[in-house]
Amino acid sequence: MTTTRGDDGPVPEFAMALTGLMQAARRTRGRVQRQLTDLSAAQLIALQAVDRVGEKGVVAVAADIGIAQPTATRTVRALVERGLVERATDPSDGRGSVLRLTDAGGTTLAAARGLFLDLLDGVWQDMTAAERDICVPLLHKLTALLDRLNSADGSTHGHG
Repeated sequence: MTTTRGDDGPVPEFAMALTGLMQAARRTRGRVQRQLTDLSAAQLIALQAVDRVGEKGVVAVAADIGIAQPTATRTVRALVERGLVERATDPSDGRGSVLRLTDAGGTTLAAARGLFLDLLDGVWQDMTAAERDICVPLLHKLTALLDRLNSADGSTHGHG
């Protein structure tokens, strides 16, 4: 059941603030990506996903990022062609393949993380101690809520 809400009150204000946060995060990721290499933002995200999921295939990378498998396949193919990711035979199923970072991919990812942490250090320093105390737990909670919003059942209601 959809509820119609007015333009005033806490929910629209929350929506605007959250949208602003997500847009700022995208701009920051883009800034890091542009300073790094000529990788696209999608390629940088996929490189991070390959590292995060471990030695798994493209399906796991697509699921981690939340994109369609054909899109992940094209993005990973570009990373393989650049020498940042390599495919290996899946040891549990010789018909499949797993992905892993190459040394160059690990170096690129480490550089991206370093740039990102350098950028965020200034933000962290600009917060008060009280803001720091609530910041990380609140970001984890928002992430979990947004993940739930995007879950397979599409449920947007509930408490947790």
